[in-house]
Order: sequence, then structure tokens, then C-alpha cells
Amino acid sequence: MNIAHHTRRVLQESARLLVVLAAAAVVACSTASPAPVISSGRIERLGMVPSQHVEQRLVDVWLPDDYSPDKRYAVLYMHDGQSIFDGATSFSKKGWHVDAALGKLLQEGRVKDTIVVGVWNTGQSRWAEYFAQKAVPLIEEPARSIFTAKFLQDKPRADDYLRFLVQELKPLIDKKYATRPDPANTVIMGSSMGGTISLYAMSEYPQVFGAAACLSTHWIGSFEPNTEIPRATFQYLRNHLPDPSRHRLYMDRGTTELDAMYQPHQDLVDELVKKKGYTVANSVSLVFPGAGHNEVDWSKRLELPLTFLLGYKP
Repeated sequence: MNIAHHTRRVLQESARLLVVLAAAAVVACSTASPAPVISSGRIERLGMVPSQHVEQRLVDVWLPDDYSPDKRYAVLYMHDGQSIFDGATSFSKKGWHVDAALGKLLQEGRVKDTIVVGVWNTGQSRWAEYFAQKAVPLIEEPARSIFTAKFLQDKPRADDYLRFLVQELKPLIDKKYATRPDPANTVIMGSSMGGTISLYAMSEYPQVFGAAACLSTHWIGSFEPNTEIPRATFQYLRNHLPDPSRHRLYMDRGTTELDAMYQPHQDLVDELVKKKGYTVANSVSLVFPGAGHNEVDWSKRLELPLTFLLGYKP
């Protein structure tokens, strides 16, 4: 066995283990988890939010220290809500610490007033809810059938998940909190498969989400290097990327762990974004040498997407 093949096998087995552990963490924590321990602001737990489209799930809302109903706030929706704060409920026990990063930027006056909505995933349904559903029919056979059965439980659910976000959760948030509900102040963010669904959300609902942040986007879809799944996603984006004059897009990747497989696919997406008319004023794609596919590395660069998508324009 050569070194490259051995390395790929290790990455694949590690990734499969992450899925199992993530699902177990959700089962253990979803119904009786303490609120995250944070360093700034406060958390309001909405509890298990019901839905007519997908399984109910926990939703946490972070409010800055000076939150006031007399002000108006942009809203940052984040996937994998159990991982975005202190990480106690994350399978890796590591978190993004978005409260610390955003609290610091708010204190420094570098971003607009913002609240964060952390939407928990439900474990086994995460792949089915986070993979760009309209790209599934574009995957060539037999890869489509294998991928759908193995990762999507034979039932892609991203469109239902987005209906939950747009038709049920967002109206609840806008009613309960002092938000700015327009697209320019509605941002969506995630990593890995969360990056995939963030870009899909902005593409499917450009009238709702005016900006997306996609960290370490899992273009390959599975744990095996392949071209069929990234090609299908690319085909979808070619026809559905929203108007660059009214949208902003942040993308990045590392170079180790799962991120080591993303470079050729991210390059193609970067080229497509440019051809669609996005410029440095409204899009960015960054590479972080040595960074891997984990919450610690994402948290280290979190200020960059926050300032790019929520910062004050010059």
C-alpha cells in the first residue's frame, strides 16, 4: 500500500467515525442539554422547535450584551448549532466560540448589530438535509444511486430543511426579536456540509438570504475522492447562483484532513463565481495552509467571514 493510498484510507475512516460520533452526540444531548457556556452576550434557548417539514430540533439564539428591542439587528443563521458556541455538546468537544468572536467585533464597532440563530442538526438526517437537493438528479449513475442510498437515506431533504428555515423559523425569529428581516441583513453560515447547504440556501432563496459563508465546503459529498458529485453541484450552481449585485459570498478551505481533497473543486467554483460577475467587493475565497477540517481551525478564522458579510461598508 503506497503512502497516498494509506493517507486516503485514514482520512476516510476518520470521517466515518466523525459521522457516528456526531449522531450519538445528538441523541445524547438534543433533549436535555444545558445551555452553552459563553464569554459574551447571552443565550436564549427556544427549545425543540416543531416543523411541518422536518424533525423538530433545538434552536439557540445568541444576543449581544447590549441587546435592546429599541434597536434593530442583522441575523446570522448557523447550522450545526451544537458546535458553534462552547462545544460542550459537539461530538469533538470543540466549538466555534462565535459569541467571543462576534462580541469582540461588536465591541470594536467593526460589524453591524447582529444576533445569531444556532440551528442544531439531527444527527443521521444531517447529510440528507444539508446536501444541495436539486443537484442530486444531476449526479451521473451509478454514483447517484450509491450516494443517495448511503448518505441521503434514499430521501434528499434539503428543500424541506430550507422550508423549515424560511417558512417557519425565520418568521418566528423576526416576530420574537428586533431584527432587520431584509436580505441585506440575513446571513447564513456553515462548515463542511453546512457550507454546502449555506450556498444552496442563498441560491434557492436569494430573496431571503443576502449573504452566505461556506467554510471548508464538502464539495465531494462523500468520503471518497470523486468527480461525479462535485460536477453535479457545479452544474446546479452554474444555473442558480444569485445576482452578484445584491449578494455576498465568503468561501474558504484548509489544506489538511478532509480539506486536502477540496482544492480542484473549489478552484472550479471560484472560476464560476467570477464568470457570474462576482468581484472582490462581494466575494472572497481564501486558502489557509495547514488548516484542517475541525472547529478549532474554523474558529481561528471566524472573524474573517463575520467582518466580510456583516462589516460596515467603506
